[in-house]
Amino acid sequence: MSSMRLLPFLLLLSLYTGRIFAQSVTPILVYKDANRYVETSAFATVLEDAKSEWSIQQVMGMPDSVFRRAQTSRLNLGNSESRFWVRFRIENKTEEDLYFLNVVPIIQYLELYVVNADGQVRSYPPSGILRPFENRTLPVHKINFHLGKNPKTLYFSVKSNRTLYFSNYIGTREVIDAYVSRDERIFLFCFGIYFILIIYNLVIYFYSRDKPFLWYSIFQLGSLYYFLYFSGLGFAYIWNDFLFMNKDSNIHVAASLIPACIFTMYFLNTRNLLPRFHVYLKALVIGYLGVLVVQLLGFVVFDNKLAQFFNFTTYLSLWVVAWVAYFKKHKTARFYLMGWTVYLFTVIMTVLFATNVIPAFASFSVDNYAINFGSIVEAIFLAFALADRVYEIRQQARSAQDLLLKQSADYELLVEKHNHLLNIQPNANTAENPIEVAQRLETLIQSIQTERDLIRKVSIPTIEGVILLPLSDIMYIEAMRSYAQFHLSNGKKIIASRPIGDFEDVLPDPTFFRIHKSHTVNLNYVERYIRGEGGSVILQNGSEIGVSRTAKAELLRRLQIS
Repeated sequence: MSSMRLLPFLLLLSLYTGRIFAQSVTPILVYKDANRYVETSAFATVLEDAKSEWSIQQVMGMPDSVFRRAQTSRLNLGNSESRFWVRFRIENKTEEDLYFLNVVPIIQYLELYVVNADGQVRSYPPSGILRPFENRTLPVHKINFHLGKNPKTLYFSVKSNRTLYFSNYIGTREVIDAYVSRDERIFLFCFGIYFILIIYNLVIYFYSRDKPFLWYSIFQLGSLYYFLYFSGLGFAYIWNDFLFMNKDSNIHVAASLIPACIFTMYFLNTRNLLPRFHVYLKALVIGYLGVLVVQLLGFVVFDNKLAQFFNFTTYLSLWVVAWVAYFKKHKTARFYLMGWTVYLFTVIMTVLFATNVIPAFASFSVDNYAINFGSIVEAIFLAFALADRVYEIRQQARSAQDLLLKQSADYELLVEKHNHLLNIQPNANTAENPIEVAQRLETLIQSIQTERDLIRKVSIPTIEGVILLPLSDIMYIEAMRSYAQFHLSNGKKIIASRPIGDFEDVLPDPTFFRIHKSHTVNLNYVERYIRGEGGSVILQNGSEIGVSRTAKAELLRRLQIS
């Protein structure tokens, strides 16, 4: 009976001992299918050189026990100032030469030493994104080495100032070339979409002068620059003679995040709709610009962990701002929100892949392309958001034109009535009191003046053209950065392609008054005034608009409120 009780304990002990023994055994990568590449992470053993002082001879002389087994689908060496020695043992069962390819080509310093079957050590020219591009065996966008036919042990010296994702493939020249070619096609497809969206929105900007389209193009241009760096294509084909362009990945991230914040402020109109978030986004932009300038001068402000934290915080902040704008009934915020939701999801998934929380898909490398496809989907959703914005502006313009057509008929009747009154001749056979005649003429003149004011119009430039809008139909005007939104008495809205300040000289002074830097109000629609530091006015449609302290006294005088 006692032996039965000991059986589970002995079983667990044997499993634990077997696991420790398996970890202590150095794995060997056996390459036997010349038509496929092999991901190397599961065969890696790692040694951390905290002071970056060991030579290859010292490392080769160390026992196996000092190397730790990786046992992950994607080797992540973390975020450290240390240099790492990564060792692979290989057995080539084919007759073909083998090649080594680094999948995430943003490692700054990478050196390779190969021990052949006869024990000879071969060193390769130092590689990495801060080493000359000519040191690579194949002139492609990923770091690579020609291993030869009989490599036995590979020793890599790896160091970088960012998170070290050391995922690699080993295969024949044919399969490595095929992978590189497919990788380039995928990235070029993404870059083509970026390029089309940038050109399309720049054309719309130059046509409409609507700044969100300009900042969207700059944002996508910054994203394109970042992915040229991240993919290695920028170093391979654009700036391979300028190593400083690869020095700090956080600079490349800032190149897209700064215009992303500015685009958000313009597109979601945070100054008027979300003033507190507007101040927060401005502070982010100023902070990023300051850090960017200091880092360009060669000073290290943040370590990589803190920089990545702030980058992710900025992504999350833009997502939160989109949610708040959506709940505040900002119509076009829905596409913006969907775009950032997809992008945030892919960022999180990429981190989970990189940290091996979710196993990587080595067959198609979904984890390598997730953030690229997420960025493309985000860019497309934001393009839909801008297109939705254009559609809304056009709908408002059409509604205003329909209103004008209806009112034109009414105004023609008024003009006809005036002409009829003016054509009435006094009856010579009737003795009329001169005082009564004068009163009738004064009433007629006042009537004509009042109805002329109704007919008086202001020209409003929009994306569709110029609209002539009766002044009496304008309830108030709202500033929206580089454009203004006219709120009409029938509940319709028109977005003008000019700022509110451009309309001050054409609006009649007794009727319209700018009660705040962001609002000009038709005083004929003011129903009541609510007292306060600056106070606020309630309009006929129930809208409440704040009054600035500087405009309060003049407003009360015009409303004849003591």
